[in-house]
Amino acid sequence: MSEPNLNLGLKNQLSTTLLITPQMKQSLSLLQMPITELAVELSNYLETNPALESDDFDMDIELEDAQDEHIEETLLETLTSPEWDNYIEDGNSNELAFTPQPSDDDPDFEDYVSAGVTLSEHLLQQLKAESLTDKQFEIGEMIIGCLSETGYFQDNPAEIAELCSCTEKEVLEVLCIIKTFDPAGIASVSLVECILAQLYELEIPKERYNQIETVLLNCSKELENQRFDEITRKTGIDRQGIREILETIGRIDPHPGMKFSSNSNRYIAPDAYVVRNGDNFDVRLNEAGLPTMRLNAFYLRSLSSSDLDEDARKYMTDKLKDAVWILNSLHKRQKAIYKVAKAIVDVQKDYLMGGEEYFKPLRLKDIADITELHESTVSRVTAGKYILTDQGLLELKSFFSKKLDTTEGDTSSRSVKTQIRSLLDSEPPNNPFSDEKITQILNNIGIDIARRTVAKYREAMGIPKMAQRKRLNRNR
Repeated sequence: MSEPNLNLGLKNQLSTTLLITPQMKQSLSLLQMPITELAVELSNYLETNPALESDDFDMDIELEDAQDEHIEETLLETLTSPEWDNYIEDGNSNELAFTPQPSDDDPDFEDYVSAGVTLSEHLLQQLKAESLTDKQFEIGEMIIGCLSETGYFQDNPAEIAELCSCTEKEVLEVLCIIKTFDPAGIASVSLVECILAQLYELEIPKERYNQIETVLLNCSKELENQRFDEITRKTGIDRQGIREILETIGRIDPHPGMKFSSNSNRYIAPDAYVVRNGDNFDVRLNEAGLPTMRLNAFYLRSLSSSDLDEDARKYMTDKLKDAVWILNSLHKRQKAIYKVAKAIVDVQKDYLMGGEEYFKPLRLKDIADITELHESTVSRVTAGKYILTDQGLLELKSFFSKKLDTTEGDTSSRSVKTQIRSLLDSEPPNNPFSDEKITQILNNIGIDIARRTVAKYREAMGIPKMAQRKRLNRNR
C-alpha cells in the first residue's frame, strides 16, 4: 500500500494590503464633508459619544479642574499605550479639543446656508449603496468629481486610472455602474448616449427605440439641419415616423445634471473665504456654526476610578478612543482645507484680482506637490467645498483647468474659453466667425489650438455654430 501524499501545497506568500479601518473611513468622511454637513455630524457625535462635551452643555466639572495629577497620568498612560499607536500620531496629544475661531470681521454667511443636495452628493449617496470594493469606491468618487455641471463625463479614463493607481478597464467598469444611477443619462460621454440612456428608461417600444438609435447614430447632421428627405433616404423612415421620433426626443433632458445646480433657492456655506491684504490674499477658515468639542472631564475622572468593572472600563475606553480620533481627524481636516485653499489662492492670485483672462492652468498634482498632500486628499478637499472670493462664491475644484501651449508659456483652457467668448461677442453680426476663423485668430496671437478643440469649447459654452448664429442675427 503506497504512502499517502502529505504534500498539502502550503505556500508562503508575502503581500501588502491596506486595511481601511472604521476610524479611517470616519476621518475620510469628515474630510469630504462641506461645513453645513460637518456641523450636523459634530452635533451627532456630541449626542452619541459621552466622552465628548461642548461649551454648549452645562457641565458641573471643568476639564481644567478635573485634570489633577492622577487623572493626567491616567490619560497619558491610556493615550500612549501600545494599542493606541494606530490611532494617535506622536505630537498630537495637545490637540484633544476643538475650538472654532470665528473672527469679528467674518463675512455674513447667513445668505449662503442651505441644505440643498448637489449632483455630487446625490450620486455619492447612490455610490455608497452599491456593493463596491474600497478601490472601486475611490474610482467612483473620482469619476463623480470629474463630471461637468451638466452631468457629462468628458475626462480621460487613463488619467483617472493613473490617479487611482488602477487599470483603465477598472475605471470603465465603475463608469458603467455610475451610468445606471439617477438621473437617467448621467455620466454620458455624448449627447447621443445621454438621449439613448433616457429613452431606455422610458421603456418605449423596442422598434421605436431602434429607429431613434439608427437616426441618432447615422443621421445626426441631417437631423440637426432638418434635412428630413435625406434621413428618409438613408433609413427608410417616412416623414410621419421622423416627426414622432422628434416628439419623443423632445421629452429628453439633454443636461441631466443641471437640475441640481440651477435651483435658485439653493444656498451654500463656504468652508473658507479670502481677505485682501495689499497685493496679496489671506485665507481664513469659516468655522461659524461649528461646536466647541473637548474630552468630557467627568468621563475622564470616572475612567480613572478603580471601582469600574472590566466591561464598563472597556466601553469607556472605546468611547475615549473614538473621541480622540474624531478630534484628531477634525484638526487634520481643517489643516488640509487651509493648506489646499491657500495654495490655490496663491497660484490663482492674478485671476482673483483681474478676472477670467488671468486664470492659470492648474492640476490636482500641482497642489499636491505644493501642499505635500496626496492627490486623492486634494481631490476630496476640493470637491463640494466652496470659498468666498472677490470673484464670487467658487467651488475649490473650479480653480483647476487643463493647460494649452502658447508662444509665451502655458495658458488655461478656461482662459481660452473666455477669449473665444470675447471674440464671438464682438464678431460682425452679418458675418460671424467660423471655428476655423477663431482657430486662426488664436493661433496668430500665440495660442496653439486645433479647430476641433475650438468647436468643443464653443459647444461646452452653449454657443451655436456659425450658420445658426447668422440665422439668429438675421431674425432679430
